[in-house]
Amino acid sequence: MQAEDGLRVLHLISGLGVGGAERTLQRLVVGLAARGVAQQIVSLAGLGVIGEQLKQAGYPVATLGIGGPASLLQGLGRLGRILASFEPHVFQTWMYHADLLGALLRGRAPGAALAWNLRGSRRGARELGWRTYLVARTCARLSPRADVAVANSWAGREGHARMGYRPRRWLVIPNGVDLQRFRPDAARRAQARRALGVSQETVLIGSVGRDHPIKGYEHLISAFGRLAGEYQEIALALLGRGLDPGNPRLAAKIEAEGLAGRVHLLGPQEDVARWLPAFDLFVSPSLSEGFPNAVAEAMASGVPCVVTEVGDSARLVGETGRVVPPGDARALAEAIRALLALSPEARRQLGAAARARVEENYSLVKSVQAYYTLYVDLAAGRRR
Repeated sequence: MQAEDGLRVLHLISGLGVGGAERTLQRLVVGLAARGVAQQIVSLAGLGVIGEQLKQAGYPVATLGIGGPASLLQGLGRLGRILASFEPHVFQTWMYHADLLGALLRGRAPGAALAWNLRGSRRGARELGWRTYLVARTCARLSPRADVAVANSWAGREGHARMGYRPRRWLVIPNGVDLQRFRPDAARRAQARRALGVSQETVLIGSVGRDHPIKGYEHLISAFGRLAGEYQEIALALLGRGLDPGNPRLAAKIEAEGLAGRVHLLGPQEDVARWLPAFDLFVSPSLSEGFPNAVAEAMASGVPCVVTEVGDSARLVGETGRVVPPGDARALAEAIRALLALSPEARRQLGAAARARVEENYSLVKSVQAYYTLYVDLAAGRRR
């Protein structure tokens, strides 16, 4: 089946707030629409920021408003009606709660192939919370019902297999980077550095994430503290939810390390692409990852990276950066020091190699094409 023959895909996702899976879905919807694929997006919860953006762009988005047992039956009834009306060829679910409902309700779309989308790599109760962990374990038992499970990282595939996931078929499709949006940009670099009050000569180390112990930011601040006395012309900028001056734990850590004025806590930024070209180095100190979007986007922006050996981070960076054990501030500092020792031109060359690696292996075009090929095959009834 080709898209011009009327390929229809229904995406069911747990919610449409700002997050990695939600952004990936948004970019995929746009890319598939350009190939003529008809799509329906359904959120188990509310509309959210991503849902609003999709709706404003003209894509059909439905919300079920499921927030507890009282709303569950009503929401499931509406989902059944949407499935019956839309008659998808592919029923693509995103995240565990949606995967679970997809397995339970696939009979309402008997002509559809069921595709699950799995994120992350470490899938324990500590990372997920007990309720979500129980849903994930239930999904493992129901996984033979899925025609295919798409993992966004090899580490994610392996982690879910260890949990007992046994879909009919596995496929790894890494998240794709929009190379037009994320690119080296001298004007953005100068503008962002002016906004921070950072000179063009200062080596600016950056990181993008969120405030959570598993993201390892206290280790990064400790590593930066080891270097700050040795290098006067370096600064650190952290972007993401909770990474702001009102965070008492991080503020106390920065004060204890004597780093006041040298660590910039910028909080969440809607346009991360505006900031990445300002960085001379990018650091991902995570203790757990699947496919690290922020690392791929930094590489596409021409920034060399230091990453921890978790998830697919080392596979992504390859020879274009440095890889250290997770949770080791000393090793993190040494890897950053190795890149600080390079000349600015050598760092730029490393950044250019990083972008070339993303262009070759992790572009948005390649990711969308991989999903498109999968959906066409599923719709044609082929199983590999």
